[in-house]
Amino acid sequence: MSSEEVSSEEVVSEPARAVFSRVLLKLSGESLMGDKEYGLDGERIDSVAGEIIEVQQQGVELAIVLGAGNIYRGMAAAAEGMDRATADYAGMLATLLNALALQDALERQGAHTRVLEAIERGLKVMDTTALSLCMDNHLPIHVFALADGNIRRVVDGERVGTIVSTPTSGADR
Repeated sequence: MSSEEVSSEEVVSEPARAVFSRVLLKLSGESLMGDKEYGLDGERIDSVAGEIIEVQQQGVELAIVLGAGNIYRGMAAAAEGMDRATADYAGMLATLLNALALQDALERQGAHTRVLEAIERGLKVMDTTALSLCMDNHLPIHVFALADGNIRRVVDGERVGTIVSTPTSGADR
């Protein structure tokens, strides 16, 4: 075959090997809005679910933490006079709404899921203590925009966003 001829065979590349085996993915509530001003965008949630499944198929174990800013801002409500505890409870319910929407999208695409409530276990997500624990244990925190393809890019080791970490001496990722 000359250099000008094109082969009719399609080249299929193997999926990239993930550089992380376990990932905690923190998604803001706003990342589920798509182009909407508030609430949930079904197409956006389906797209995120597809990326999550793609990463799972690489053998990566994922834990997902969701925010609820797309539905409710507890601090803003507390500032406007609502009882702080009531505002926090409303925020927790909004978080569950987001979790159920993402769970549904994942399961419709064939993924097995579980929704666990960190609050029941007395946990808070990414407060200063959590950040300190991650850093003390040399667990990198990768902060990035949830643009299409970015979950896979991060798991594949591409430089996307910001990495918060401490220097390690060959520790596992």
